[in-house]
Amino acid sequence: MNWETLVKIFDTNLGTLAFALFGALCLTFLSIKEHADRPENDKMVNSQYFLYLLGWILLYPTLGVGVATAYLANNNQFGAWMAMQIGLTSPAIVIGITKGGANKMAKNGVITEPGQ
Repeated sequence: MNWETLVKIFDTNLGTLAFALFGALCLTFLSIKEHADRPENDKMVNSQYFLYLLGWILLYPTLGVGVATAYLANNNQFGAWMAMQIGLTSPAIVIGITKGGANKMAKNGVITEPGQ
């Protein structure tokens, strides 16, 4: 995919991508609220907040709009509600996969070759 094709996708589907962005922002704010509602002993230390906040604000919307753009680049057409659903669920799926892998690694450890 070249730059002109990407610009054309954004130009012709700006409203659809805006709904995907809105869905991802909803997930961002829900994640921040969930973290704020945790007990004090379960929260991150202050030095980690900046990195996580940056991740929430930049990565979730980028994932949501990126997946919607990938669908549109493959000539899939969908409405605003579906775009919002894609924006909302795409980052959540990636989070679930990441947490599942991290939990498995924490439980089983990392398998390495002898001599590493």
